[in-house]
Amino acid sequence: MRRYFWDALALLAPELYEAAGTDMEPVWLEQELPKGAFDMGGGALPMRMNRYKNAAEGLFGQEPVGIALIVGRRPKGEGTFYHSKRFGTEVVYRYINADVSLMPDALLLQGENRVARVLYAAKLALKSGKNEEARFQSLCEVAEEIWVKRRSWSFEDKEFISRAAEYLLRPKGDYKGLYADYMAKLKKFMKKEDKKMYKSVLEDVYRDRGRAEGRTEGRLEGRAEGRTEGRLEGRLEGRAEGRLEAARNFLANGVPPDIVIKSSGLDRDTVLSLMKP
Repeated sequence: MRRYFWDALALLAPELYEAAGTDMEPVWLEQELPKGAFDMGGGALPMRMNRYKNAAEGLFGQEPVGIALIVGRRPKGEGTFYHSKRFGTEVVYRYINADVSLMPDALLLQGENRVARVLYAAKLALKSGKNEEARFQSLCEVAEEIWVKRRSWSFEDKEFISRAAEYLLRPKGDYKGLYADYMAKLKKFMKKEDKKMYKSVLEDVYRDRGRAEGRTEGRLEGRAEGRTEGRLEGRLEGRAEGRLEAARNFLANGVPPDIVIKSSGLDRDTVLSLMKP
């Protein structure tokens, strides 16, 4: 959150961003909502947002600014705010609905906003659906945006965003040809030192599928690049702290844990531990 706080605020809550101003130093409250706030059952998003709002207000003694980051399809007819009217008591709670599918491309590709690039990949994934060719083209587009147009960004930022995009836009079926084409393009986009350290999410996808089918497809990229899984991990060890920091920041900005696990290369227990205060 500390690293990407202003990016997230500028993108998701521009009015609050303008009111706060970047000269203001955020005060970080090292607390989390009571576990019960997340264990009240399912229900529609507006109902859950109202629960979170009440829990946060009770814990901190201040009315929070609510932001619902929507990166998937919601049930048809679901409301965009909470409304309850019973026995003469009426409650209306309106919050910011940050629906990725409705965000303009120009907004998500503006300036240097890192959070916006992850959400742009999420939007492309929703738009592509199950069309594998469209997913492949979208993946190449994001890769060029990250590794060519944003060369000044740190390797940790580019790695995390790129891996998040690969997870969101990963092939749904057995499309090794498209995967190989993507990897070839990706290598052309990267600087020499980045090629040595980067580990694609798609390597994991195909390795896991190969194991499930009793095959060794997971070695495809290793053979192509003359590397092994162990050497890859060894080269990435020096970047471990950077991946932890990037994962922590994206979790704080509302990126679902499953996406963070896939895009960061960290195991589930490590990612879940980052969600604790």
